[in-house]
Amino acid sequence: MTEKEALEDGSYEKIYKENGIIKKIESYLNQEFWKLTYYLDKGENEKDIFKESYQQIDSVVFIDRKVPIGNFFIERERETYIYQNETKIGYRIRVYDEQDRLVCCQITHKNDTPIISSEETELVKYCYLSLARDYDNPTLTDHFLKFIYQDQKECETPFGEPLYIDWHLGNNILDEQSIIDTFDSMEEVIQKFGKKVNLNYYSHTSWNPDEK
Repeated sequence: MTEKEALEDGSYEKIYKENGIIKKIESYLNQEFWKLTYYLDKGENEKDIFKESYQQIDSVVFIDRKVPIGNFFIERERETYIYQNETKIGYRIRVYDEQDRLVCCQITHKNDTPIISSEETELVKYCYLSLARDYDNPTLTDHFLKFIYQDQKECETPFGEPLYIDWHLGNNILDEQSIIDTFDSMEEVIQKFGKKVNLNYYSHTSWNPDEK
């Protein structure tokens, strides 16, 4: 979409960078500025930034720069908004792999404790892998596994076990049309892929790679 088309459509984003790194993103809906996403650096005060911004927009999303945990990178997000004259904050954590691909996104409490208490807070994790097409064509092709979890009160699946596991071709997690197969259990995934992938991270319902 060109800049002209974006302006005509009315829904678009303006991305601002400092030294080649994204600093903030302004989101527009029907030509109206409605949300600011702001990447915090050391020494910046998010309360001051929110006070300067909230009169123009509905919410400010503050994002801390990624930090490593093992082989993953963690990005913390806080969405600050005014509701019934009170300041509210929603917390979320995103997990990325070493190639900067999204592995998990989870709603949390302030102390990083996961929230998975209803259908609305369904958890999804992604596992990326490269597989040969077949024995005659050993060229590696991108695939990903999509693990979908839900609170044990909402279904019969034991806590920690995925409710669904979908196998997709490619690595575009937004492409829901590329599904190859569906597995009913972690055991089926292990039987299919064996040692091709480390599934430890996908055996529990927490964003935290250190969770056992």
